[in-house]
Amino acid sequence: EEKIGPTLGEDTIRKGITSIVISMLVVPIFMIFYYRFAGIVAVVALIMNTLLLLGSMAALQASFTLPGLAGFALTIGMAVDANVLIFERMREEAERGASVAQQIRNGFNRAWTTILDSHLTIFLSGLVLYRVGSEEVKGFALTLIIGMVWNLFTAVYVSRVIFDFWYSRGMLKKITMLKMLDKTNIDFIGPRYICMIVSLLVIAAGLGVTAMKGKRLLNIDFTGGTLVTIRLDENAPEIKNLSEPARVAFVREKAGVLPNTAIESLNVGGQAVGTRFNVRTTESDQKKVSSSIQTSFGKTLAKIQPSFDEGTPIPKAVEPVADAKTAKPAETVPTVVSAERFAGGRTYGIHFDGPMTVDKIKPLLNEAFAKAKVEGAEQRYDLLRVRTDSTSAKNADTRTNFLLKTDLPDTEVKTVLADYKKRVLNDPNPQFENIINFGATVAGETRNAALVAVVASWLIIIGYLWFRFKSVTYGLAAVIALVHDVLITLGAVAISTYKIDLPMIAAFLTLIGFSVNDTIVIFDRIRELKGKTPYLTDSLINAAINQTLSRTILTSFTAWLVVFIMLCFGGESLAGFSFALVVGFISGTYSTVYIATPILIDWVGHRPPPGGKKSNELISSRA
Repeated sequence: EEKIGPTLGEDTIRKGITSIVISMLVVPIFMIFYYRFAGIVAVVALIMNTLLLLGSMAALQASFTLPGLAGFALTIGMAVDANVLIFERMREEAERGASVAQQIRNGFNRAWTTILDSHLTIFLSGLVLYRVGSEEVKGFALTLIIGMVWNLFTAVYVSRVIFDFWYSRGMLKKITMLKMLDKTNIDFIGPRYICMIVSLLVIAAGLGVTAMKGKRLLNIDFTGGTLVTIRLDENAPEIKNLSEPARVAFVREKAGVLPNTAIESLNVGGQAVGTRFNVRTTESDQKKVSSSIQTSFGKTLAKIQPSFDEGTPIPKAVEPVADAKTAKPAETVPTVVSAERFAGGRTYGIHFDGPMTVDKIKPLLNEAFAKAKVEGAEQRYDLLRVRTDSTSAKNADTRTNFLLKTDLPDTEVKTVLADYKKRVLNDPNPQFENIINFGATVAGETRNAALVAVVASWLIIIGYLWFRFKSVTYGLAAVIALVHDVLITLGAVAISTYKIDLPMIAAFLTLIGFSVNDTIVIFDRIRELKGKTPYLTDSLINAAINQTLSRTILTSFTAWLVVFIMLCFGGESLAGFSFALVVGFISGTYSTVYIATPILIDWVGHRPPPGGKKSNELISSRA
């Protein structure tokens, strides 16, 4: 029974936890600093949301996968997003001169439609991902589905109850908060074609690099590779005084000569800890892996040493004796009759201090027999594993105990075994306990299921936004922005030194949810300003983007700050995940403003609004 340690080193785990704690503190501190009392309400709702989500996962006996933790992060981000949306609506009401009661009521009421649209879109996408996705995707989807439900409860209902309670008790006289931007009047629509061309060029360059790298862009989760089990020599000077965590770090450093390595400690009950390790690498050539390990580790690798028993006789075969009275063959005496190939010879136990195989033993053993000038050496002995059902092997480890059966003279056999032991100890290439090729964690069928799930979720987004906004253009524009963000991020990963693994797939799923949420907020403001007219104008689109700009920047910045902290301080375990989101969140904000929204202008139309009013007059009257 072997106990496998984590593939992440102690230092890596510590850095990851530290970065997550820092990032989870930064957002509440920022919310309280920027929104004052409203920020405190948001933090209370955020804490309740976290507890309810964790409690729900525990009640369902569902474990958090790494993609599931990404879903958790997206849920927390959307909880903050919903509160920011409400608070910015309150600010608008305050600037119109509304009372505190009206600010609370209208802030929640006017933000409700947008919050519901964004949450329902992601909730429905989560259902599709869970229904047809791979196990990794299901972990993300389950967390997301539960999180969306509790978000609506905490960010809308709980926050509203706190505001109403504080106001009814006369403790809330004024809602104050900082202001990032005054009213802006930036033309976001004018340069849309230039932005689209630039995006296409960047995407094309990224896809080109991706195609050039091919499978080299994929990590061990997708490619498979080689696993080799090594054992360190406890008496080696470099190892002797190192603690177990320090030995893990030592192995991680030495194994770094191989591409994309993952290290696991391997402990067996009753044996010394911190000496045996599994090294996984994307390199599939076993000879190259073996050579690299031996060169890098040198004399710190322990040799598997054999020991031998004295040998026990194999009973001779005895012919049955006929019964003189009946002239019939007598029954065979079971205790002396033997059908052994080497009956009359001896059985020698060969024991190793580490796992071994017959195939690894035979080459050097044959050389030892050949040196002793035994004719037909390979035919003069049998080498077998100890049988687990034999009485002598009740407590024997079948990986380390073997039987040598032969009819050669005892002195000759002992000479051969002594020579074999010398050959093992003098062999410049230590025999590894285990060296095998293994397949990808994420197999082809799994990848296909994940892709089907993502595409199906995009169709759900298109369908829902078509239903809500009465035009398929809104759904198509949102999905085009999603694809844009994924491709931009993929290109950035291809140019970088990071590889695509399961954590990065979780990052792409998180990015999709984040991007569509931002887009829906602006779409809802467009619908509000547009009223019943079926036409859109440049000034109307610009007004919607400018009015929601402060909120877009705030939510994007808080989410980006979290993953940036994780990238800087999270260590290697979170580096690829964080890098993808650092790039993706920037791209998501850009695509919402310069890709998704401008598409509406070209596809929905520019006809002048009815009634003779100019578009900017209509916008100002509705605002």
